[in-house]
Amino acid sequence: MPKIYVDLREVIVQNAKTIIISKGYSKLNMREIAKASGIAVGTIYNYFPTKDNLMSELMYQYWMEFIAAIKEAQQEECELFEKFRNIYQLLESFLDTFKDTWLKLNGSEKGMTKEHHRQKQEVVDLFVATLEEAICKYKAGKANVTKPEINNRELASFIVQNFMLIAQMKQFEYATFEMILKSYFL
Repeated sequence: MPKIYVDLREVIVQNAKTIIISKGYSKLNMREIAKASGIAVGTIYNYFPTKDNLMSELMYQYWMEFIAAIKEAQQEECELFEKFRNIYQLLESFLDTFKDTWLKLNGSEKGMTKEHHRQKQEVVDLFVATLEEAICKYKAGKANVTKPEINNRELASFIVQNFMLIAQMKQFEYATFEMILKSYFL
């Protein structure tokens, strides 16, 4: 008797996630996902025409989990730089898990549909908005800031882009970037 799933698309994504975390992107194949899901290989293609489409969906879901985690970290009662450090560490953990896959998909347009580009922009916007909220709260608590005023949204975007760069390239330590941020904020 065939298995009956409430959401077969989600079953496929979850099994792909399990495989990629344990074996890596290069070992992920549709046959193994189908076997783990208890379905025929062709059934996967009804939901995901290519492996890259499947990976884009998997990463989007993981990014949304990341956004939920950073929103939670942003709500913690701690100083701004500790919040930034915690958020950066969450990002670094994500990138360490999916670095090769993420870089491959971002470097290749063939696997990215318009929907996946929209999802990617949505995640970046949420990330920026979360940091912007932390910056606004911090600045609201400061009486007279004598530094040149930078638009909070632009500042949050600058921080997000640098977080991504530092986590990917590892050319300098996060602590160095934190010192730069402190020189602006303090």
